[in-house]
Amino acid sequence: MTDQNNPAARVYACPGCKTSIVWDSANPAKPFCSEKCKNQDFIAWANEDHAIPGSPVYEDILSSDLENH
Repeated sequence: MTDQNNPAARVYACPGCKTSIVWDSANPAKPFCSEKCKNQDFIAWANEDHAIPGSPVYEDILSSDLENH
């Protein structure tokens, strides 16, 4: 998809709110549309609302436990 004013510009949906935005290196929150969406995504990962599917190799192990083995 492209922007009508700039045919070379790439338009994509913000991963947070799905708002259509232009892929622009001037956007400090990229790939999000704003710092608000970026922070909401970070908070969701911190609260474990998001997860990468699959079983972890080490479920409840701390890095200090790895050093002892």
